[in-house]
Amino acid sequence: MLRREVSLGNYFMLPSCHFKTVGAYEGARKTMVLLMEELHSIKKYRELTLFLAVNIADHYLASLARNGDVSPNVVHLGVVSLLLAVKMNEPIVPNLQNMVILINQKMPNSLTLKDLTALERRVITELDFDLQTQTSITFMERYCQLFYLD
Repeated sequence: MLRREVSLGNYFMLPSCHFKTVGAYEGARKTMVLLMEELHSIKKYRELTLFLAVNIADHYLASLARNGDVSPNVVHLGVVSLLLAVKMNEPIVPNLQNMVILINQKMPNSLTLKDLTALERRVITELDFDLQTQTSITFMERYCQLFYLD
């Protein structure tokens, strides 16, 4: 796992990444993560879900940078990454239409259901369906569940 994480490196520094400067990358990624955190707190998802969502987004951006592809809108990517993490980590499947409505309340006409599903398909395909990364948090959560320490 460690070698896999190290292989990502600083993907925003690659010449193929569409962010022209490190500052532009940092601002865009910060916006994406803040959006994910806000949606996470509104929906009251588990903490691991947020970590998984950021991990999915980072892996997707790294894969795009390695291939020389342009990254998508960070708002769309943040929402899609969070929804993918929710589907994998929460007991209740998210309602995509409700998420579109929630985003469009904050940023009118910025997201459609078609955009959401299209980007979700691209993320899953680009990452070759490898969305789950095992971390120590995953282990500790499972350990606590087994011994009723929740």
